[in-house]
Order: sequence, then C-alpha cells, then structure tokens
Amino acid sequence: MNVNDLDPRPVGATTFTRCHHAELMHPMGGMPTALFDWQTVTTLDSGTVHTADVGRTQIAVDDPDAIVALVDPQTLQPTGEAMTRAQCYAVVVSLAVESLRLSASAG
Repeated sequence: MNVNDLDPRPVGATTFTRCHHAELMHPMGGMPTALFDWQTVTTLDSGTVHTADVGRTQIAVDDPDAIVALVDPQTLQPTGEAMTRAQCYAVVVSLAVESLRLSASAG
C-alpha cells in the first residue's frame, strides 16, 4: 500500500441485488409468512466480489388467491407462468417435507 491508494479513483464493476436467504414462518394456527434477506453483489473488473446486506422484505399468505408471476431464478425475467400464493406456500412446505424425507433416508 502506498499514499496513492488513499485517493478515490473510479473502478470498473458490475452490481446487482439478490435474495440470498429465504425463510418460511409457519406458526401453529397463525398467518404463514415468507421472509427474504437481500444483498447487493458488486464484482470488480479484477474479479474481487463484495457483498453487502441491504434489507429484509416479507409477504404473508393473507390472500391465498393472489397471483404470483413466476420468474426465472437465474435471470429474474418473467416466465409467463403464474400460481397463487397458496400454491407457492404448498410448494415450499412440500420442499420442507421432501428435505425431511431425504434426511431420514440418508441417516
């Protein structure tokens, strides 16, 4: 490091925001809610990657018939398909049950 490193200078980079953690709150007799933690990802032209947490959002399954437009997980572009919040919730719960089955069969 030298004294020139103290001066700000432009660098080449790409940046985007992504959901890096999702959590399903499944309270007994309560309102199912999904929580999502977001982060920005910045990749410098040198290849160095920096991440920073930027917040949390949530959505309740308070309107089971509300339509959710599906997006491609890699591109976040709409797929043209949709399902209801209740169907989305059923998919996530089904994944939880499947993970339990796989864990039981592995151990």
